[in-house]
Amino acid sequence: MAKIKIGDILIGDDEPCFTIAEAGANHDGSIEKALKLIDAAKESKVNSIKFQTYKASKLTTKSAPKYWDDGKNNETQFDVFSKLDGLTNDNWHEIFEYSKKKDIMCFSTPFDNDSVDLLYSLDVPAFKIASADITDIPLIKFIASKQLPVFISTGMASDNEISEAVDSIKNQGNNDIIIMHCITSYPTNFEDANLSIIRSLKNQF
Repeated sequence: MAKIKIGDILIGDDEPCFTIAEAGANHDGSIEKALKLIDAAKESKVNSIKFQTYKASKLTTKSAPKYWDDGKNNETQFDVFSKLDGLTNDNWHEIFEYSKKKDIMCFSTPFDNDSVDLLYSLDVPAFKIASADITDIPLIKFIASKQLPVFISTGMASDNEISEAVDSIKNQGNNDIIIMHCITSYPTNFEDANLSIIRSLKNQF
């Protein structure tokens, strides 16, 4: 297995485990919370922190029903995402600058081309593709074209879907691909983790 360099860190056989604090959109659209998440990640001594970058208007229609039940059944998925996409471009600049100040790697999962371009302008060291976007080949190609390392989550994906995503990245001349085993159940029960899939993915790809 070839080693891949993310920032100053090597990922591959015989290298220490690369750890990621998943911040996602848990900042709730607040820059103050986002910076506190960075502080918490730094205190936890992980290698990196990862956010999600998107705008609700590019991710779902305004009438799409919410796809999980939290008892607030009058909300749409657009309503849910809108509560979490309040960070401005200036906020994202502050997040990346603060991460540098704290000496912790910061990257993000973009869900649209504009978000890819924004993150690229902030010197993101890598991109991550969400499980939900593993079949969004145009987005994957656009991400791969930036020639930065790409993490791919594989929750609910078939072998063929993973292969197509990987090939789409390679066809852009980008071979720095990190495939991530994912169980789309949060939190995942130990008996459902199926960690042996990691070896299968490594052998197959």
